[in-house]
Amino acid sequence: MSDVKTAVKHIIPFFIPHLGCPHQCIFCNQRHVSGESGFPRDYEIKQAINNWEGNTLPEIAFYGGSFSGLPYSMQSYFLTPAFQALKEKKIRGIRISTRPDYINAEVLSFLSSFGVKTVELGVQSMDNQVLALANRGHRVEDVYRAFALLKERGFTVGIQLMPGLPGDTQEKSIKGAVEIARLGPDMARIYPTLVLKDTPLHKLFLEGSYHPLSLQEAVTISRDMLAIFRLYGVQVIRTGLQPTKDIAEGVQVAAGPFHPAFGELVAAALAREQVEMLVEELWGRGTVKSDKENGANIVLWTSPRDCSIVAGHKRSNIKFLKSRFHISEVKIVGTRDLPRGSVGISRIKAGQKTCTPDLIVTENRFLLQYVTQRLMAN
Repeated sequence: MSDVKTAVKHIIPFFIPHLGCPHQCIFCNQRHVSGESGFPRDYEIKQAINNWEGNTLPEIAFYGGSFSGLPYSMQSYFLTPAFQALKEKKIRGIRISTRPDYINAEVLSFLSSFGVKTVELGVQSMDNQVLALANRGHRVEDVYRAFALLKERGFTVGIQLMPGLPGDTQEKSIKGAVEIARLGPDMARIYPTLVLKDTPLHKLFLEGSYHPLSLQEAVTISRDMLAIFRLYGVQVIRTGLQPTKDIAEGVQVAAGPFHPAFGELVAAALAREQVEMLVEELWGRGTVKSDKENGANIVLWTSPRDCSIVAGHKRSNIKFLKSRFHISEVKIVGTRDLPRGSVGISRIKAGQKTCTPDLIVTENRFLLQYVTQRLMAN
């Protein structure tokens, strides 16, 4: 459960919708995604920094558009107040998002001169056919080239992937996640494709030539991508598009797997696989199998911070276990004896008031088995 282990970063975001973008990607309407229609002025950046009241120094982030595709004069306009604040120790870092094909040695030298340390790449897919259908204007080869340059220059690297684009499949998404994970990014975002209104993808949807992922399909694919990234030590900092007011209320989303608690659904779906492994292994030892017909009572042990994830969204995992394994009662106990991501299990015997785990499956053991035996084997 690595993506929720690290403390939430304090970020002051600024959106530059469509600026620097050479193409109209079929899925994109940055104004809908960001809720912004203009771009920040330098005085607004200064003001936001000076008004920061958090106990932790914030990081300035420029999202939307393709930052490194802007003329240097405009990049300088945005970066100058942020860099000044960095030198004055009012912020702790600067990050930008851009396209893989807008990364080169000259660009990185320029960004470094303004104190930029983190670059997020809008990769979207590691399949050239999917990239072409999405009108991305770059290829997989550009991703590899950008990664090499960024790592060579010591940048922190983030990536964004969008399962469910036209031409995409579950197999392509899984293969792409493995390719990206092996490159060793520092963080990742998983954004299942939504059909935003007033986009070319919306037109394809209305024509019936594009069918978005269902919510369950998106959760399943994102679950498996999350498992891959965790196994490779890549921190997943977001799963599912962060809703603006219009997106959350369905004003701008025409179709697609939007859910306000999408990240929770995905994390719980992965926890379900781990708990299912535990129960099956316990049954294999004969501990619960004898009670299969009459119903059994079990305790699941986990870190206090993981209890809600193990229980599932609206206790969906508990309901699943009861139905799938004919279990009468499932109790979840938080214990500081277990690190985050590990889950233990024990059977509650009649009249028993206390117990300890009969079996513990660590996160790494679970992920290794899940990814290598179920995902990579196919």
